[in-house]
Amino acid sequence: MNNGYYDVKKAAEAEHKAIWGAWAVGGFLWLLLCGWTDGVPILGTLVYWLLWVFGVIATCAAIYASYQVSEREAKARRDTLGR
Repeated sequence: MNNGYYDVKKAAEAEHKAIWGAWAVGGFLWLLLCGWTDGVPILGTLVYWLLWVFGVIATCAAIYASYQVSEREAKARRDTLGR
């Protein structure tokens, strides 16, 4: 195989790690915020629901970004193999 494909594959792995690492760190920070505002009646409830809404949005965005990276990797593989 071509070295170019291995470069693309390595870059894709790094992008996957960055995408899901950012997702995990963001989720952890939201959970910390939920814990800190748990005792405040209205703010705690608001932060809890925002966690769910933005958590779903962030998860969908991470899945889509990861899919796009996988598609670019697959295209590079097809180009390298000549298919």
